Amino acid sequence: MVARGKGRIVNITSVGGRVNLPLFGVYDSMKYAVESLSDAMRMAESRPSSRTACRRTTSGRKAG
Repeated sequence: MVARGKGRIVNITSVGGRVNLPLFGVYDSMKYAVESLSDAMRMAESRPSSRTACRRTTSGRKAG
């Protein structure tokens, strides 16, 4: 990306980054860490031609 002067970083996470469930503390905290890293990278971007995105997906786990 640096050599080309443009590019895109897409981090895939799950709803666990925003919604915490019992017994999923470690999993959910790691998903939140990915979202936080994506936010920090987005704020630190110095080139308008590069983009950082974080997409949430459903993991298929049930909340009840």
